[in-house]
Amino acid sequence: MEIKKTHFFENWTQTSLSYNKHHYIANIKGTSNITIETEWFDSLTNITFANQKLTMNPPTLKYNINITKYEFISNINSLQLVIQSKLSKNSNIDHSICSAQSFGETTSNDNSNYIQLSVEKHSLYGRFIKRGIVDNKIISINNEQLNDLNSESSYYTSESHIGINIPWFKDLVQLDPDFSVLLDGSSTNSICKDGHSLSKKSVNWCYCRLCW
Repeated sequence: MEIKKTHFFENWTQTSLSYNKHHYIANIKGTSNITIETEWFDSLTNITFANQKLTMNPPTLKYNINITKYEFISNINSLQLVIQSKLSKNSNIDHSICSAQSFGETTSNDNSNYIQLSVEKHSLYGRFIKRGIVDNKIISINNEQLNDLNSESSYYTSESHIGINIPWFKDLVQLDPDFSVLLDGSSTNSICKDGHSLSKKSVNWCYCRLCW
């Protein structure tokens, strides 16, 4: 996949809809906008997106992402929405600390990919369902962990970039990832402060890349 253009979203307009809902909008280029509505779930809740039932386990922050009328160069182009996830802890600590990350398919039969970033006993867990709504049609969406971007990894920081690959569309694409904070134990794929680095396998923001 060849990257033709990259669009960074620098000017967001934010609106608070309620104590747990917020709305953000930014222009991509010309007549195209990206809007993100976030919703915080502090209790177990079931929702439906693209005819798929999803469980929001507390605490979860859900993103509903809409992109409108992107000006593609041609109908063989695609768009990749890049979401950066990062979890970090103060490095001025005097005890052993480790970080880790993993990416793959979920085991809960929800047709999703996951990214889990861990630092010490805390994890940021992101879920990316493999479905989207494109011009009012439900289609399969491919998510991938991007290794061509610089991601910071140390014993106190774990960072990753996930690309959501969007096919050509005319009017509107809708996506629905979510993120949770977990408490867990140590991982077998860790970078540790005390120098015992185990086997390491090869606050969120996003931008778009136009691809061939």
